[in-house]
Amino acid sequence: MKRRSRHLPWLAVFLGMSPLAGGEPPIQLPDETAAMVIRLVHPDRQAAEVLRLFEGCRAAHPAAALTIWKQAHPGPSPLGKPLEALIALANPEMVQEWRALHEAELRLDLDPADGSPRWYALIPRDDGTMACVLTAMRLTYPEEPPLEKTGAEIAVARLDRSGAPVACQLGPALLLGSSRSDLVRGVQEHRRTPHLAPGGRAADHSLDAGITFCLTPGRIPTPHGGSLGLRRAVEALHGIGCRRIEGSVALRGADLRVETKTVFDPPRAHHPPGRPPAAVDPAWLEGIPSSGVMAVIVLAIDPQPASWDRAFALADRVERVDPARAGLAPLRTRLNLLAAATGVQPEADLWPHLRGVSVCLLTDPATPRRPAGTLVMLHLDEQAQAARLVQEFAPRLARLRPDGAAGKDPGRGLSAWRRDRSVLLAWGDHQPLEALQAKVESRHSLAAICCTWDGQGRGAPQRLGAFWPGRLWRIAAGPDATPAALRTLADDPPALWWGWNDAIGAQDCLRWPGLSQRVRQFLETIPLDASRSGF
Repeated sequence: MKRRSRHLPWLAVFLGMSPLAGGEPPIQLPDETAAMVIRLVHPDRQAAEVLRLFEGCRAAHPAAALTIWKQAHPGPSPLGKPLEALIALANPEMVQEWRALHEAELRLDLDPADGSPRWYALIPRDDGTMACVLTAMRLTYPEEPPLEKTGAEIAVARLDRSGAPVACQLGPALLLGSSRSDLVRGVQEHRRTPHLAPGGRAADHSLDAGITFCLTPGRIPTPHGGSLGLRRAVEALHGIGCRRIEGSVALRGADLRVETKTVFDPPRAHHPPGRPPAAVDPAWLEGIPSSGVMAVIVLAIDPQPASWDRAFALADRVERVDPARAGLAPLRTRLNLLAAATGVQPEADLWPHLRGVSVCLLTDPATPRRPAGTLVMLHLDEQAQAARLVQEFAPRLARLRPDGAAGKDPGRGLSAWRRDRSVLLAWGDHQPLEALQAKVESRHSLAAICCTWDGQGRGAPQRLGAFWPGRLWRIAAGPDATPAALRTLADDPPALWWGWNDAIGAQDCLRWPGLSQRVRQFLETIPLDASRSGF
């Protein structure tokens, strides 16, 4: 397990050499064995897009900004060496070198025993650039025995003292793998379809530049060991009947775009005939100040009994991946018993009336990178039902708190109140909770920021999210960040995510706009002069 974990930095570097891609996700299947296939198309063009974000800035490109900053702040960096290596690659001299990765393909699987990654990558038409890099690296480590199970001996280069990753060259093609067995697999696949692009299919010429990816969950067995979170994620994909997830990531101008398409098997009914699908209501987010939120996720809920049955069955399946919880009673039963103590009967009072759920991670605007509480909103179908739940639920909930809890933590509180047809439950620091109950102008509310899906041409989504990277990324500016730098990061508009369901699957998109302006504003707040201190 530990040995394979060393492969992850190499995998991250390979993917990071083409971090931004473009185009609609193509409808195409990968080869018949790999669970995940990632493909690069003209990464040099996307690298040029990254450099254009720095036009007119105090630093000409990311590598220049990093160099000047490190000169002014010697010593350990809060960014970490892998991230610094990726930033260093983003310079004008390296852009053209990225052409060697055009149509390169990475295939990733999980070891069924412990869930560790198994991968190999093929660069089909290396112009010598990548081969020179590998030659320089192999001089550092001992010679690796050649491959002998491929019909002919093939020289192998070891790229790490542990014996992996390894690489070999097949004419103009360069192959890297997480182990010798994965390298053999890549050699055999390349020889089987030499006239096609990697993956055994014709090249896709509809993309100008980018990364596309395709995940086939049916090719991922739930690992017997390893991370519990990973095992639960795989089981969840199996449980929802996910046949395939296709997607792309694109930097188009100054906007970062992520597109995904999920196909279910078997297809599911979109919604009952004559009944509109569940959708997010902008009114749910009215009155919530955007300045006090790190992230928000909103889900519209289909109140049909069959939908609840599927949801709880999936939750039980995922939970029981953990052997220690395999013997527990069904989650639905446990929730009903817990709710009974508060005077609520979910089967009658909640599930039939629930139309949506919103969850917000709160922050104090004065210290925007510090989590200050959580807000959960239950959006119901009627005001009377919401009022009754608050009236009956709130007093009992207060009595359930352990004696003396308020005295032990006087700075944190638990509140429940109603706003229109929604029940709001919040806990955390008093100041953020008080701000939630104050009147907020519409233009400063979450609704004004999150409910801008009209340009997508698909109507109201079934789910949405908003994420403020500057508030979530605690090391974004380091421990000695200037107040101006922190404020620029915290006030940045969020990345927005919307998702829609249809008869056979789902489509999701994420937009993070205006990156060039954000880069310029942030660099203006950072002292990029070695004679100045602080960052």
